Amino acid sequence: MPLRIAFVWHMHQPLYLEPDGGELAMPWVRLHGVKAYADMVTVVEEEPEARVTFNLVPSLLLQIEAYMQGKRDHFWRLTERPADELDDREREALLSHFFSCNWATMVEPYARYRELLYLRGKRYSPGAAGEVAARFAVQDWRDLQVWYNLCWMGFSSRGDPLIQELLEKGRNFSEEDKLLLLDYQLQLLSSLLSRYSSLWREGRIEVSTSPFYHPILPLLIDSNIARRCMPSAQLPSRFSYPEDAREQLVRARRFIEERMGRAPVGLWPSEGSVAPELVDMAVDAGFSWCGSDQMVLERSKGYDGPSGLFRPWLARGEHKEIAVVFRHHGLSDHIGFDYSAMDPGRAVDHFLSTLRSLDLGPEDGHPPLVTVILDGENPWEYYSDGGEAFLRRLYTALVEDEEIEMVTPARHLEEHPPQRRLSELYSGSWINGDFGIWIGGEEENKAWELLLRARRAVSEELMASPGSVSGRQALEHLLVAEGSDWFWWYGDQFETAYGMEFDRLFRSYVESAYRLLDRDVPDELHHPIKGSAEVVDEQPVSFIKPEIDGHISFYWEWAGAGRVSRHTLGGAMYRGSGGIKGLYFGFDESRFYLRLDPEDSGFAAWPHELSIAVKIVGGRELEIVCSAGEDGRWTAVSTVETGEGAVFDFAVGEILELGVPYTLLAVQPFDEIRFCVELRRHGIVEVRFPLYGFVSMSIPDEDFEKRLWMV
Repeated sequence: MPLRIAFVWHMHQPLYLEPDGGELAMPWVRLHGVKAYADMVTVVEEEPEARVTFNLVPSLLLQIEAYMQGKRDHFWRLTERPADELDDREREALLSHFFSCNWATMVEPYARYRELLYLRGKRYSPGAAGEVAARFAVQDWRDLQVWYNLCWMGFSSRGDPLIQELLEKGRNFSEEDKLLLLDYQLQLLSSLLSRYSSLWREGRIEVSTSPFYHPILPLLIDSNIARRCMPSAQLPSRFSYPEDAREQLVRARRFIEERMGRAPVGLWPSEGSVAPELVDMAVDAGFSWCGSDQMVLERSKGYDGPSGLFRPWLARGEHKEIAVVFRHHGLSDHIGFDYSAMDPGRAVDHFLSTLRSLDLGPEDGHPPLVTVILDGENPWEYYSDGGEAFLRRLYTALVEDEEIEMVTPARHLEEHPPQRRLSELYSGSWINGDFGIWIGGEEENKAWELLLRARRAVSEELMASPGSVSGRQALEHLLVAEGSDWFWWYGDQFETAYGMEFDRLFRSYVESAYRLLDRDVPDELHHPIKGSAEVVDEQPVSFIKPEIDGHISFYWEWAGAGRVSRHTLGGAMYRGSGGIKGLYFGFDESRFYLRLDPEDSGFAAWPHELSIAVKIVGGRELEIVCSAGEDGRWTAVSTVETGEGAVFDFAVGEILELGVPYTLLAVQPFDEIRFCVELRRHGIVEVRFPLYGFVSMSIPDEDFEKRLWMV
């Protein structure tokens, strides 16, 4: 029997619509719509034998509809504003927000957009808006308005005459160019739902869904469920509204059926978050299968070894059972995080070789199923071509391989129902197997407390007057506030320039519930929950002279170094920090220096199969791989042969320190070097610092400190 593989691409955005029904606070539905959502469906349309599943979240589709109904986002309004009529506030907004994309793949390849970035400055502070704006002419503003929208156009649009013309023109855009581009985006958005629906009707894709506003269902059912996987966590007051969880499920399935002509049978519970209490609820809502993560399976009772990952399971609730497929963590993360840095052909070869090397266990008359589930929108910003070559080659290779068959979960489960039962489904998510991203931290708990107070007020209103229109409207706003994304950005696990805006939207929806009930709004809702974001990336400001001995020899040894903290791993997608909590880098007149700080367990407990690869690109590309032997002794090997005067220094103790001479990198003063650090298990990348791209710095000359002091 051929190996079967099921891809589930998760398509989701939280609700950016303002509570008053006005415009969208952020543009990500539109921008991802004209990029990933359009590109992903195009690749399937053009590969007739490919079979994949798209998990479409109602909150996303609802906002696409909002654009069709005339709603617009704030960035759209900034774009359509005539460049010669911009006021100071609007210019500041353009400088702050119209470079919000991955610079390496969406700015640097375009000469004019790159020119505008350098005109603004890579290191920009809104406090300098007046000074920076003075450097911009009217045409610069207009070109910036166009380029920000143009860089988001996906590869599937590059053949359109308008997009081709704008890309070729490159600069000196007109006001008409802007409006034509916005109109094209709107047309593209308007066609998306029908394109996905057509493929589903033809049986070429499956559509699954998630709870309507993407809440973490177990925490709605009973927030104390978190104690099962987080026994020592400090939890907020108990939030237990299973009726809300049920409403989010029922409405999601009904919404998809109304919009796409048929009801989904598959459920991706938000963030793969499951608990036994969810099973009966999902079955009653009409779902026959759901997905979760490999880690959840491995911690569930009844799991019987690694090959169990490649079979569907039955999970039992109080009275009913549901089929569950579990995502292969490694393959899913390779696509999401690793392959963007590889040649597409090599990445596909690696995926296929990894697939073929899996220990699938003994044959049991049923084909093994490998399930790959990941974000379907965010990874592609980090692929140089938006993921086009990788996706096309991957689908073609899988379709042409006679030993592999692409399937959807629904089809596989229909043909090969689960033969095994879990005696108890573990309560957890795909992230660390727990719910720690969304509950248990100071900010997350404060948000839950505010949500609970408002939810109690709505319950009181509906109990006193079950038919209360204002009560139902207030409940709707709290269903929005139950979404996972607001809690995702609280705490310090993730960093975004829009963290305060997510906080504002959450508080606005809770506040609006009180106003609809004609009740006093608690004062806490008028103040941000989210604390000020710590600066996590700093460039070196002075020469350093560390002693490379694996220890912090004296307090000021690394003072003046640049810094990349673990927060840089944060983003719309998650990948663990993998044992490293901080990275420092710096230089003197002759050497580049790097320091890695381990997690609390330290390097003494570092697993010998996990190596640390430092990749530095200068005049030549250098890789230094550091690893601990089974005896605990560390070694470092370079890919470039070292000679006299070009030997790197290396030591591991409480920290890891590295000193690399410029002669080994073949660089001179003012040359740029780029570097990253990868943690590899058995040669496969598990974690990367930074998550995408490289940290860049310029080689100093001997007058570096003098110039910096004068500035």
